[in-house]
Amino acid sequence: EAMKVVRRDIPRAGLLLVGDGPTRSNLEIVADGGVRFVGDVAPERVPAWLAATDVCVLLSTVPAGTSIKVFEYMAARRPIVSSEGGGVGRLIAETGAGIAVESLTPDSIAGAILSLLTDAGRAREMADRGHAAAHARFSWRRSAEALAACLDRIAGGCRGATGGERVRTV
Repeated sequence: EAMKVVRRDIPRAGLLLVGDGPTRSNLEIVADGGVRFVGDVAPERVPAWLAATDVCVLLSTVPAGTSIKVFEYMAARRPIVSSEGGGVGRLIAETGAGIAVESLTPDSIAGAILSLLTDAGRAREMADRGHAAAHARFSWRRSAEALAACLDRIAGGCRGATGGERVRTV
């Protein structure tokens, strides 16, 4: 529905839906001609599809946590439109990687998309901030380092054990 609003201002704009799921048939019913359904994509092909986009949209009402998709979008250097609140919205607001919309109405979502499509400089700045955050804070290497540090803290009670001696950490 939001893309119908976007296409009133930018008729050549399109929506690329990558992935599949139980709601696809419902989406196909309401979609207009500007929507392309790609279906399931192998993980290694995702970057190529992201490279074909100008703006990524991830609307989620999950109160905590994030989706790996948001990190893929950030790593692909794409500005993101997300729902406000929830883990994704907080991450977008914190990193400046896009626009978190307060209302999930078609007009609100379309307004955020249009603002990025019509202001390339702003979109690029947001994409650059997201890309920098993805690599500095959210890369697989960074995640592994954080996990290793956490395990080191947990295992700290085990240090000093000698020989076959077992030290129990509680």
